[in-house]
Amino acid sequence: MDTFESTEGFTNKYTVDNRDIPLLEVKNLSLSFRQYQTGLRESQLQVIRNLDLIINEGEIVAVVGASGSGKAC
Repeated sequence: MDTFESTEGFTNKYTVDNRDIPLLEVKNLSLSFRQYQTGLRESQLQVIRNLDLIINEGEIVAVVGASGSGKAC
């Protein structure tokens, strides 16, 4: 049975069969980019490999990195 229960303040928690459901769950995410070097030689740049991530209600998550490192992809 789906329920939507209100907790203190403005936070809400979604549960199914008495299990909390995360806002976002990512499993085994990989990300790579094609790069072209001098002479149009192609190579792959792997930037994320096998990422597992769970974000629950009320958590704060930040993506950090140097300028130009690909955070906005």
